[in-house]
Amino acid sequence: MSVGENPGFSWDNYMLWVYHKYSNSCSFCRLIIHCAKYSGISEVTDEHNPAFIGIRYAGNGELRLALDPSGNTKLERPLSYGIRLCKPRTLEQLKRKTPEEQAAFNPEELASWLYKCCTQHADCQALDRAAPRPSANFRLVDVENGCVVENVVSVPYCALSYTWGSGCNLVITPDNADQLRTKGALYNPDTATQIPRSVKDAMSLCRKIGQRYLWVDRFCLLIVGDTLEQQLASMDMIYRGAQLTIVAAAGLEADSGLPPFNLRPEDNKRFFHTEKVMGKDLIACPNPKGTAAAIAESYWASRGWTMQEYALSRRAVVFTGQQAFFVCEQTKWAEDFGLGLWNDHHDEQPDWEIPCTRIHENDIYSTQFLEPYSRLVGEYIRRQFTVETDILRGCAGMLSRLADGIGQHVCGLPSREFGVGLQWTVDKPATIKRRDQFPSWSWTGWVTTSKSRRGAGMYHNHLLDNTFSTLDCWRANGKAQLEQLAEFNLPNHFDEAVKSLWENHMQMVDGVIIPQFDTFLQDNFEAPADWEQLLQSFVNEPAHIVLDPKHRIFFWASCATFRLKQQRSVPWDSVNQAQCFALRHLRGALRPDQSMCGWMDRQLWLATNEHEIEIDLVATAIGLDKRSGKELRLEDVFVSAVPVRRREDLGRGVVEREAVGALRISVPEWLAARPVKRLVVMPGLGGDEIQGVG
Repeated sequence: MSVGENPGFSWDNYMLWVYHKYSNSCSFCRLIIHCAKYSGISEVTDEHNPAFIGIRYAGNGELRLALDPSGNTKLERPLSYGIRLCKPRTLEQLKRKTPEEQAAFNPEELASWLYKCCTQHADCQALDRAAPRPSANFRLVDVENGCVVENVVSVPYCALSYTWGSGCNLVITPDNADQLRTKGALYNPDTATQIPRSVKDAMSLCRKIGQRYLWVDRFCLLIVGDTLEQQLASMDMIYRGAQLTIVAAAGLEADSGLPPFNLRPEDNKRFFHTEKVMGKDLIACPNPKGTAAAIAESYWASRGWTMQEYALSRRAVVFTGQQAFFVCEQTKWAEDFGLGLWNDHHDEQPDWEIPCTRIHENDIYSTQFLEPYSRLVGEYIRRQFTVETDILRGCAGMLSRLADGIGQHVCGLPSREFGVGLQWTVDKPATIKRRDQFPSWSWTGWVTTSKSRRGAGMYHNHLLDNTFSTLDCWRANGKAQLEQLAEFNLPNHFDEAVKSLWENHMQMVDGVIIPQFDTFLQDNFEAPADWEQLLQSFVNEPAHIVLDPKHRIFFWASCATFRLKQQRSVPWDSVNQAQCFALRHLRGALRPDQSMCGWMDRQLWLATNEHEIEIDLVATAIGLDKRSGKELRLEDVFVSAVPVRRREDLGRGVVEREAVGALRISVPEWLAARPVKRLVVMPGLGGDEIQGVG
């Protein structure tokens, strides 16, 4: 072993060059090779070439490791195993256990987590009291009697989150429902062979921790007639109602089980290794931070349907194959294999995270409702579906849970502050393509093919605060009658927007500024006095028009045409994933580089080799630049606009979103482009998506 510096036992970040051939004579090398081997890293097995291993002391007697192929200390591939100081008691316990006992998860640890959470966590107890009650015909699996039961009221139950995979296993149908209600049916040998391992393991786990009832989709969702949409929309009630959600995050299908619980011979087992180094007993074992981070790369975390199952849960236990984790509203715990390795982290917040988004209670009632929505959808759009049209169904429960903040969703977008909602973008570089079954103005209409499993959000930071929708929206109902979408429009919207923009920043405002700004809003966004007659003329268009009027949303907005020129000399903003661009209106000169007036998501330029393009923009929101000083000017106010393409072939005023990008432009620059107030028509799927049904 070669060491960049000799840290003794006051470790800090440093590099090791580890040679496998020296492992017979170097106890520390043996520990590192053990960690790499069981983390799935093969580079350290080379007999002749060294592996670069980065080491960081994480405190509390723990070393964290990462493979660093370049040797530049970037710690590119964290190892799921780490090295810890080993207590004498831990050594004694290891000696008393067989390798199989060391590898297996002990359900008593989960039972203790659940008991402590239910009896000592005030926040979790409040959620338990507010948990939704089951609806009529609610089904559960009775794990004691081995059958499906119906109409169970006010009983605690667990729920299972897992991936189905390609296997064809037993599910409840109208034909076999009576048989599955028979006591012992699910433990019948002929039936049991048709139940996937993940479900059987969950049933076994429930029995061992004293939980009698389990909700699992294949036995509890009975689709009769057209009840599918109704049951999918109730997912928030099911997973919020569960006392515990069991997550099968290991493997690729329903037969992967819940390792390290109920291990089979074919499972990858975890192994501990101890060595004495410089007079200290050290142990190589799974590292919570590494194994938790690996969840992001699991098949379970890549699937669209599983996201809301975890996000909606009050508490969850996650089985990763290497380690089990428990999370609730108040804390999080990692399995310590019964060895007391983590110094009782039960009473403190460790530094590992389950890399999947959850909905917390304060997200529901936050005044900044767009922020939790942005986080959830930013992760969700990177998940995959076997059937692409399930994109809206797969998040129906999450959208329902957030309804107090976002209002009714419109094909996935918040109806409250709808103009701001239209400003969604992809916050990390990603390849995108159209999902033609959904409208272009919604994120449901685009497929994100990024390899990254986690998103950073759907909205740039400047949109999450002090930005307001400028839209009044209408639709035609099934009787071809106009109705205003009242929830889209806050009372006295323009006055409230102006007042909030100024008062929130406690600015001293010259009395001339507000009227000037108010005039700008009225001239560019308010509907004309004869709006009803104008809209009715659209609704009464001849039948040959491609789009049914009730499949559209109507609003007046400020529209302008710009030429966008990419400024290659301006650095890319790695925080907002946006590129600064110069804009010039068709009659004006290009602005100098040092005074850019717009920011565009980089993805707009991936599909074209043009250095300068002409594009139509529709402004749907206004905001205040937070960087403003004490003296507030009109230049400090910006409009947020989306790039669109006119589709007159689909009807007058119809536009489709051109790309995943959003622009922020100062009001004077926008006015210099001589914008025109136009009636904008957004095509949709059908009349029901405004109520949130895709």
